[in-house]
Amino acid sequence: MKRNSSTRQYSLGSWLLVPGSILLFALCSLLISCEPKGYEVADGVPEVLYVRLPAASDSLVNAADMDAVVCLVGNNLRSVTRLYFNDQEAVLNTSYITDHTLLVTIPAKMPDVVTNAIHMINKDEVETTFPFMVIVPGPTLRTMSNEYASVGETVTLNGTFFVNDPGQPLTINFAGVDVPAEDITVAADMYSCTCVVPEGAQAGQPVTVTTIYGSSTSRFQYRDERGMISNFDDITPGPNGGTNGWCGPSIPVSSEDGISGKYVQLGDGATVVPADGGWIDKAMAWEHWAGDYNDPLAYNENKRICDMVPSLPVEYANMAIKFEMCIPSSSEWKAGAMHVLLSGVKYACNGAAGVVDVFGNVTAGQNNSYFVHSGHGNAGPDHPRALYRPWANGGMTHTNDQWITVTVPISDFTYNFDGSSPAFSLDNKCFDNLLLFVSNGAGVTGEDCTPIIKIDNIRAVPYK
Repeated sequence: MKRNSSTRQYSLGSWLLVPGSILLFALCSLLISCEPKGYEVADGVPEVLYVRLPAASDSLVNAADMDAVVCLVGNNLRSVTRLYFNDQEAVLNTSYITDHTLLVTIPAKMPDVVTNAIHMINKDEVETTFPFMVIVPGPTLRTMSNEYASVGETVTLNGTFFVNDPGQPLTINFAGVDVPAEDITVAADMYSCTCVVPEGAQAGQPVTVTTIYGSSTSRFQYRDERGMISNFDDITPGPNGGTNGWCGPSIPVSSEDGISGKYVQLGDGATVVPADGGWIDKAMAWEHWAGDYNDPLAYNENKRICDMVPSLPVEYANMAIKFEMCIPSSSEWKAGAMHVLLSGVKYACNGAAGVVDVFGNVTAGQNNSYFVHSGHGNAGPDHPRALYRPWANGGMTHTNDQWITVTVPISDFTYNFDGSSPAFSLDNKCFDNLLLFVSNGAGVTGEDCTPIIKIDNIRAVPYK
């Protein structure tokens, strides 16, 4: 297959808005090509009359973004056996090819040679072309491996389309401070890059990545203190780092191996977490129940999470619980799910049951029935929570003795104690208490282990 040896700069264009109803087509077209019963490759050569978006017959386009789904319309399209956008081969799914239409996803990979054409090859190796431009989107910056990294530390930024063009290299900026070019390395797949946090990087500011095709500023902030629930130093929901409840207590640790002062540690490197996760509440949990034993019940000493993070009750669908975590390589985590659970005082609190608090809420008192599935001995309400199991399915069992940032979207609070669906969904009355408890694996069995899980800077922040 011959290629035009000339190279041309990709044009920067606006994103094409592809309706959500065609996402199924996008997923199917990414599958390995499969031929349904009765499908036969046609003789002859294909003819493309025009290209359109799949969901609208009148949406003719002569350009589209990488990773977009397009529909080729013409004649004899079943004769196509291979298809290229520039010099990047697309995956064909014959379930979406007819004589007159061909659905295909544009490869999300930069070409070596830009031809601004679709190249179609038939079974006789005859090539047919059709003019078409692939638009390279600007970058998207989504996450940072360690949002609390110190100046001089190397971090990984994750996103999409981190294009490092020789004529205009990718740049990274921490609140007005550029990272030196020699401190940046871009991955070949353009989905990540590493950089050194520059001198002068300011806490509480976003990070910006800029390429020849545009810029992206992070939703996260470097050393973010928004929505801080406990940093185990000067910000906590109550005494002793906020630890308050039947699970625990986990005592904040002050050590030179911390990331920013004191932190809390789950496990001691000797306590065995069994393969099914078990129930080790005195070593493997951090829990905060709001409330004081007053009449009426108040929250002077043990604060409500929603009072510390006022945006939670109204914006929780777009927020996440974040924290920094370090698991030493000598004390791997191989069993049990971390149950991340937000609840209201009507389900549990630090106070007596049936008491009316200063806001008129009837409190549930101290209990663990809100946490445990009713099938496990307690008649609980099957409270929704997220299940964080980084070790599952051959995943991460330690962090190479480094601190990383963990993001748990509140929209993922859709599980019960045993991994089934809960009896109800979160509402704006579920943001008084917070629990992190490594317990039942919720249907996923690991292996006996003696983990140490260090946690710091528990916060609730926007993430999308």
